[in-house]
Amino acid sequence: MYHAYDPQFDREVALKTLLPHLAEDETVRRRFLAEARAITRLRHPNIVTMYETGEVDEQPYYTMEFVSGWTLEQVLRGTQSSLAEVLPLLEPLAEALDYLHEAGFVPGM
Repeated sequence: MYHAYDPQFDREVALKTLLPHLAEDETVRRRFLAEARAITRLRHPNIVTMYETGEVDEQPYYTMEFVSGWTLEQVLRGTQSSLAEVLPLLEPLAEALDYLHEAGFVPGM
């Protein structure tokens, strides 16, 4: 994953590519691009927006909305937060997971 710039739309993006040895495997490449294309249809305020999928020189990639800041893991590891402080952080995550489940991305238990 890279922090990149898309000059066509004058915006920062997150750029994800496959590692070179994985890009050589046609099954992995097809799965990577199929999953990326499926994710482009997701629309939820707690899920980053996927912008583009493609290949350059047989290297598959996709770009998505770049969000700066701390990861949830960094926040949780860097604090001695009480449950009352952590719950508001987890609620948006639970809403996103529920949306993904309804869209068929997260299997039921």
